[in-house]
Amino acid sequence: MLISCTESMNFDRCRRMWALTSFNGESLTRVQQSPALALGTLFHKTLADWLEYPDIDPEQLCLVHYAEMYEEARNRYHALHGVMPFDRELASVASVGELCRAMIRNYRDYYKSPLPVGYTCVMPEQTLVLDIPGSQQKCKHCDNMQRPIGCEQCNGTGVVVHQLECTLDAIVSDARGNIYVLDHKTYGNRPKLNTIEHAYQFRVYCWAATQLLGSGVRGFLYDGAWKREEPPKGRTFDDLFLRIPVTYNQAQQDEIAAHLALKSKQMYMADDALLDFNRHWMGCFDCNVEDICTAMSRGEDVSYVKERWYTRRERTTAFADDSDSE
Repeated sequence: MLISCTESMNFDRCRRMWALTSFNGESLTRVQQSPALALGTLFHKTLADWLEYPDIDPEQLCLVHYAEMYEEARNRYHALHGVMPFDRELASVASVGELCRAMIRNYRDYYKSPLPVGYTCVMPEQTLVLDIPGSQQKCKHCDNMQRPIGCEQCNGTGVVVHQLECTLDAIVSDARGNIYVLDHKTYGNRPKLNTIEHAYQFRVYCWAATQLLGSGVRGFLYDGAWKREEPPKGRTFDDLFLRIPVTYNQAQQDEIAAHLALKSKQMYMADDALLDFNRHWMGCFDCNVEDICTAMSRGEDVSYVKERWYTRRERTTAFADDSDSE
């Protein structure tokens, strides 16, 4: 089974949400991206291009990607409803474009370059597919005693090995030669240092980079930007951005590898995940499939909700790791 970092986090948060959105489940996504996800994707694409083409104005790169995003939104709407949308129906997409353009302009004026002074790019954006150590288990799709050659899950071996797929924004090196995973983030509230240090996603990315390079990954370089066009009253441009390197030791990387193996095995056997919902006390305001879940609980027409507001996800590069980038 192929999993992503976001799938692992979603599985822990709410298994029904995981079953509805995962490529290993129904792979549903809204026809119209949430503003947070659209902003994160646009921001990531722009900075990825600026890192590769540092002599081009990133604001112009942002405009190119925004035009593509707007056209994709129009086409998704047309595919679902059979008519092209009015501009007002894509107002949220336009708002995302305006905000991202302002954020990129501020980022350019503040930092002057895509990387901190002394840092160099070792590898640009990388999408990796890695075997998860210790994730082997019996194939549930065939009779392991007969080991049929035609089983697509285990290729007739009777055993499956789960894999992790993830996209790294870049791998960079500081002036001393220390290797870091660069990760761009947009946030609504400035994160605390311990929140960044313990973030599951970053630890997984560092483990993945270590598997790619063999060794030598010291940690990750967090590169965050506040989702604002300008600083609020009483704040300065310094408050709009946060760049900070965080290091991990070998024990922390080993722990993540063991956790990925555990979760991938649990996901593989979670055939009843649609029944296992988690309506936690903070609410489900940021869940992409909350209305489907509500319809299921009320015994309403779930198929209508899916057909009206959702489509199937496609396996494309997920710059925001398939999640709202907060």
